This record gives sequence, structure tokens and C-alpha cells, in this order.
Amino acid sequence: PFNDNVIASMSTEPPPSLEEQQVTAIQVHANSSEIILTNSGEAINELEFHLYNLNGQRVHTVQTDLMPGSQSVARPPLPSAVYIYRLNIGGKVKVGKLALLH
Repeated sequence: PFNDNVIASMSTEPPPSLEEQQVTAIQVHANSSEIILTNSGEAINELEFHLYNLNGQRVHTVQTDLMPGSQSVARPPLPSAVYIYRLNIGGKVKVGKLALLH
């Protein structure tokens, strides 16, 4: 039976854009010689990856296309430390921490 006292909840939020879906599908990891970007979504054109030290200075930048799966990018010769990364895809940004250890 129908109950008119119950109102269905409907989201007024627009669905996430393709860029928002793409940026959340990326994971960032590092080993002693490379930075590994793992994409669990669709292919991405024009990804920008920036790495900053804890003083806010940009110490590395990579611009690349990213296919589904894992892709490594050359790791710059930086000292062991915690860095902040910033991914930019079509104006959508993801920020996180990345520990680089030797």
C-alpha cells in the first residue's frame, strides 16, 4: 500500500563529471626508483602530476596521458621525506601525501 507520509529522498547534487570520476580513480605509490600511478578508471588525457616539498616548493612535474592499469614515471633524485602530490585532470584536483624513501 502507498503511504503519503513518506517522501522519497532525491539528491539535488549533479552526478560527478568525467574528470571527477577520473581523478578519484587514481592511486599514487612510490618505490626506490619510480613513482607509480595506478588508474582504475578509463584512459586519461593530459594528466598533470606535481610534487611539492613540505615548504610548498614544487620539486617535480610530470605531464602525461594515463591508460588504465599502472604506469611508472621517473622519480626525481630527491631526499627521503614526505611530499605532497597534486593531480590535475581537466581542472579537477586530487591532493595527497607521498613518502619517498631510499
